[in-house]
Amino acid sequence: MKIIDFARKGNYVRFYLGEDEDATYSGSGWDDYGYKENAGPVSPEHVRGTTDLILPLDWDIREP
Repeated sequence: MKIIDFARKGNYVRFYLGEDEDATYSGSGWDDYGYKENAGPVSPEHVRGTTDLILPLDWDIREP
């Protein structure tokens, strides 16, 4: 399994997991210019599981 997408809300992060061999995963708007402004979450058919991470509220969370 590998992380193929994530969603963050406050101190809560959900990682979407997919198969290691799957190199074709995509989502709505992923092929549009301006990825950060247009991209939606990964398409559900590529998700094989999720895992959640809850971080302390006093941590400064920065996206890569």
